Amino acid sequence: MKQIHILSTIFVTTALFVATSCEKVIDITTNNSTPQLVVEGNVSNSNGPHTVKLSTSVNYDESNNFPPVQNALVIISDDIGHSEALKETSAGIYQTSKLKGTPGYTYTLYIKTTDKKEYTATSTMPALVPLERVDIERLAFSFDEKDTLDAVAVFHDPPGLGNNYRFVQYINKKQSGAVNVTNDKYFDGNPTRLGLYRKDKEYIKTGDEVSIEMRNIDKANYDYFNTLNDIINNLGNTAPANPISSFTGGALGYFCAYSATKQTVIVTE
Repeated sequence: MKQIHILSTIFVTTALFVATSCEKVIDITTNNSTPQLVVEGNVSNSNGPHTVKLSTSVNYDESNNFPPVQNALVIISDDIGHSEALKETSAGIYQTSKLKGTPGYTYTLYIKTTDKKEYTATSTMPALVPLERVDIERLAFSFDEKDTLDAVAVFHDPPGLGNNYRFVQYINKKQSGAVNVTNDKYFDGNPTRLGLYRKDKEYIKTGDEVSIEMRNIDKANYDYFNTLNDIINNLGNTAPANPISSFTGGALGYFCAYSATKQTVIVTE
């Protein structure tokens, strides 16, 4: 692909503060390769609809216009016998109409494309660890005079290693371009305050509405995003590679069953 999205994970353990990963877009020269199916699939503990996006990878020397994959058979099923074929609501976008995600259930995504190729992936939805609140804190130091406020996710990690989290940040209902992902290796069982990274020029200011969605994800999806961090760390030593994917059949991307809570705050002085 012409552009590779990379998560760079940084852990800071002072006063239980952990800075999580940021998403960067860099250009990497790669050899041409056979186009592959790219999947972005999610099932949450909400009523839905739950969405699966299908597209096709492109070579480095092509534009960043990833063609949608249409007219595929897309089915999500759980481990107690529920199953639903998703409807293609727009080109390459497939959605459920009745499936509700439940923590503790394991979900399977099955895809069959018009060229008869088949792909599957599974994901278990973790128990819900709720986001307690969102704090807004003033930065002690910043290189940008406009970038003085940060959102902080406040929650209590349960004891026992193995919890993995992804945080999605919205500023005035617009999703931040940064991706924040971490696990509980450094704060297991503790009350936790997690400062969230934003992309350049995504400022938080007085009067803004800031929302944070805290997603509990399984280890396979944590590994998917964490592998992107390995890509950037090894960029000078090894050839670019794709992040770990749980799909059979050779598809790229991810399928994630997650439980989530969302909190919103209005920024005041």
